[in-house]
Amino acid sequence: MARVAVIEAVEAKLADAFPNDTIVGVLNGGARPAGNAGFLLVQYPVVNSEQASVGDPGNNVFRDEGVFSVLVHQPKAAKRAAVEKADAVADLFRGQEFAGVTCFAPQSARFDDDNDRGLYIVASVAVPYHFDYLG
Repeated sequence: MARVAVIEAVEAKLADAFPNDTIVGVLNGGARPAGNAGFLLVQYPVVNSEQASVGDPGNNVFRDEGVFSVLVHQPKAAKRAAVEKADAVADLFRGQEFAGVTCFAPQSARFDDDNDRGLYIVASVAVPYHFDYLG
């Protein structure tokens, strides 16, 4: 699981960039919009931690390396909007540093039959990151 500081930073950046979209995240796991309105779902499926420095107890650097995913949900009829929003999410995080989070090159969303999820087309953008903290 990602650290709270990472979750807060990622979800705040998304909320600032997409003020008209519902962001469903770990800390703000509010209800998804009614009907078939689009929304962004944020997940943190992979985090690996390692100690980056030694010899200074309480001030050693630890690094979390992981991936967070933003799943863009758009109504089925809005397939192009799903692709465009997935591109915008990737652009938002690509090569960015914010609140101690360093993001690298997001993986592009793939499109095939698995994107069809009931009322929605879902495009997932995976963003690799690292986050350093003292321990």
